[in-house]
Amino acid sequence: MAPWQVPSGRCDGSEQVRLRVANQDTVTAIHYAEYLAQIPNKRRATRRYVRADTGEQWIESLDDTDGIAVWAHGDYFPQIFLDFVAAGHAHTGAVGNCSAELLPARGLVEFAVRWMETNLVGESRIDWPAKERLP
Repeated sequence: MAPWQVPSGRCDGSEQVRLRVANQDTVTAIHYAEYLAQIPNKRRATRRYVRADTGEQWIESLDDTDGIAVWAHGDYFPQIFLDFVAAGHAHTGAVGNCSAELLPARGLVEFAVRWMETNLVGESRIDWPAKERLP
């Protein structure tokens, strides 16, 4: 898979991410940046899924609920978004009666990776116990 290939398509620089009435902590491109960021000891989560074709399956991935690292100031997703917009990388305007942002996907991912590698390295981390697997 190429560095900018994502499951839903490519991120080659021409894609735009539009946010409209969405929480600033739900930008999927920032989750992708978590995979790319060189952060030691990323938090992981193990989740149980039951599939119709194969039955029970356990999947381990980065923790997309609480983040890959503890940041002293709380949830870092909204801060990355706000810093990206404040740096002038987004186009803002109205869609109907709502405010909206148009974000260049690749630029956001690159910005988020740099932000995480700068701000999350050295933060205190919580050692999460392995989740128990049900019999």
